[in-house]
Amino acid sequence: MPRYDYARSGNPTRDFLEKQIAQLEQGTRGFAFASGLAAIHAVLSIFKPGDRIIVGDNIYGGSYSQLNEFFTRWGVVVESVNTQDIAALEAAVKGDRANGIAPAQAVYFETLTNPLLKVNDVRAISATARRYGALSIVDNTFVTPYLQQPLSLGAVESLAELPCRMTHFELPREERLKVGITDELVRLSLGIEDAADLIEDLGQAFDIAYEQYLKRHADCDVFAQLTEEAFA
Repeated sequence: MPRYDYARSGNPTRDFLEKQIAQLEQGTRGFAFASGLAAIHAVLSIFKPGDRIIVGDNIYGGSYSQLNEFFTRWGVVVESVNTQDIAALEAAVKGDRANGIAPAQAVYFETLTNPLLKVNDVRAISATARRYGALSIVDNTFVTPYLQQPLSLGAVESLAELPCRMTHFELPREERLKVGITDELVRLSLGIEDAADLIEDLGQAFDIAYEQYLKRHADCDVFAQLTEEAFA
């Protein structure tokens, strides 16, 4: 039977893309999916009921929901831990056989977390997981194999978002607050645009927002209110 007998089971264009991904990631195989969550779902589907996965406490909201709302229904045990604290991570991965808690099957984390941009020590986390026979599952979305290369110029974009209403709206508020995603947190992702232009853009936006605030609160003493809040 010909290798490419049906587009869904393989085609040369996708094969080429997957080979390039593997090369960029310095891996042996690459797989292309229609979305990031589809890729994550495929990887997590290797686990069975009773398996325990240690998950970084600051991850993309969609990943959080998939793990905690979907895979837990299959009986997969999801345990959150600060992956920057290697001692705490090791204790979680190791488990407690005396109390019937076997070592974890995997550690799931992000290289640069979404949205707080915490930097995880991939080498240390992977070594800890390997010590107890656990897999390391890494979401490298923010860094990408391209950005890890010395000659990278970065992403040509600027992004502003309110995580509590956008990327992390699915997380319960108390869970967001635990990891520092407050209702006031605004995330800026800056590409290779000119720094002076970005500062000017932000400045005029803040000026307009302040003018609108004054119009809506014309009867209040804004300065007094802000002063009281600052020194309360």
